[in-house]
Amino acid sequence: MKLRTEEVTEAVLKLAQGYPRREVEQAVDVLSSLSVVRLMADVDVEVFVNDVIDAMEAQEEGFTANREEFGARLSEVLSYPSVVAPAKARSILIDHANYLCRARILSDIRPVFGSDVEQTPTTAVVTHTLKLSYHRGTGTLRDFFVVLDRNDLDELSRLIERAKAKEKTLHVTLAAAGIEPLLTD
Repeated sequence: MKLRTEEVTEAVLKLAQGYPRREVEQAVDVLSSLSVVRLMADVDVEVFVNDVIDAMEAQEEGFTANREEFGARLSEVLSYPSVVAPAKARSILIDHANYLCRARILSDIRPVFGSDVEQTPTTAVVTHTLKLSYHRGTGTLRDFFVVLDRNDLDELSRLIERAKAKEKTLHVTLAAAGIEPLLTD
């Protein structure tokens, strides 16, 4: 689930000409993550920024920038609506007991042996194992596995298409109410 970090990255690239795209993307990701952490902790921006700088100063490499200037800039950036709104949306999205990190389907061929296991199998079944990696609570990564057959894949596909159709309908409803959804297509 992406929350307009691409748009923020493009805007920053226009302002920061000459900076490599990868560095700008990393900076936007860090700012987005910092903003989510601040919102989840329900801490005032200035207090949060001071805590961040304290943590940076405690690192072995130390903090070499001007504390007041860096703090003022970071506070300003963490207060931008283009940073705060997606961070609030992300904090709402992950404020559940479990939230999906990634999914994978592993396919297998399982031979079916007859009563004489020394004879070559004459048939087999194809199975698919759905692996869902998810964060539990404060971020512990866990995995859930479930075996699927062709009918299960068809059912999941149907349910996913239905959810996508419902999302389109909800986006139209939001647009009619003048509310812009933060999730990108």
